[in-house]
Amino acid sequence: MSDRGITWLASYPRSGNTWVRLLLAHALRGDEARVDLNALPFGNIACSRDLVDDALGFESADLPAKNWRALWPAACRHIAETHADPLFIKSHARWPDELSQSEELAQATAGVVLIVRHPADVAVSLSHFFDLSLDRAIEIMANTAYSYNHPPGGIIESLPEWAGSWSTHLDSWLECGLRLHLVKYEDLLANPEATLQGILSFAQLSVPRATLRHAVQQTTLKNLQTAESSMGFREAPTHQRPFFRSGTVGSAQSALTSAQLDSLTQRHGKTMLHFGYH
Repeated sequence: MSDRGITWLASYPRSGNTWVRLLLAHALRGDEARVDLNALPFGNIACSRDLVDDALGFESADLPAKNWRALWPAACRHIAETHADPLFIKSHARWPDELSQSEELAQATAGVVLIVRHPADVAVSLSHFFDLSLDRAIEIMANTAYSYNHPPGGIIESLPEWAGSWSTHLDSWLECGLRLHLVKYEDLLANPEATLQGILSFAQLSVPRATLRHAVQQTTLKNLQTAESSMGFREAPTHQRPFFRSGTVGSAQSALTSAQLDSLTQRHGKTMLHFGYH
């Protein structure tokens, strides 16, 4: 692990990563302007095809996924060495199993902010985001081979990320041995200012209290929905469903059947217990 380099914003899809990135963007910008949704300073840097291609020196589109996945840690190390701090990078990828990849990625890493959300709420959000049935979303969350960013029409600007199942994804980051700060979505919703302060302190950054408050005010769900409605959002689903939907906690209890809730518990019970989810 490096004293400087990447601070990962790691999360399973639909767990609050984008909200954290927006909070950080406003807090570190330090002025009254609203950050452009489509020009986030902390975007999909690690899986950005253009940036990874530049780091590797050739086009990743020429390689099958299993090949460029092995080269991804080297690309991240190059990014860490050539970009100024603070360097926050979003990742939906799980930590790699292969020792050589893990060691190289660790050399590029300053720390990990692990963002976690109750799997039942993740299932509901995945269902809406990808326009899937709830049963299908729950199946995806149990798939250890699940890979994110695989469009039916071919190559897109973001590289696919091996997310794995909800449990294996989170377990891989918990067990990677790196300096780690946990952010629960439920705490983020209940007290965004304190949660943001915790992330900044973990990254050894200091921001005035007034700036923290401004960041929280600018990134309320209502403000984000308004911004998305007026200017669009490049990370929104291709089928035109909004990215910023309800952002609530506990709505899954009424959206999911008892059988679906039981299925989540049976598949992810151990990891749920670790995070205090019941």
